Amino acid sequence: MITRDPFSDLVEIYALDAVDSAERLDFEIHLEICGACRIRLDTAHSVAAELVEDSAPPENVWDRIVEKLDEEAPGSVVRITDLKG
Repeated sequence: MITRDPFSDLVEIYALDAVDSAERLDFEIHLEICGACRIRLDTAHSVAAELVEDSAPPENVWDRIVEKLDEEAPGSVVRITDLKG
């Protein structure tokens, strides 16, 4: 019978730093003995790094977001492309 790794659901969540301290400790101990999770974690870190831009956000981005939200009617959609300057 094949058993399922109880930590397999935590790999990507851990990579995004979205686990609580108890889960973090348990998972880090698990990583010491589980090569499969270490490989998945390396992949998850690589994917997350590709999704993050290294450049600084546009100048005054928060001011423009607030301004755009103040302009829009309640319930309307504000697109990210509307905020680029």
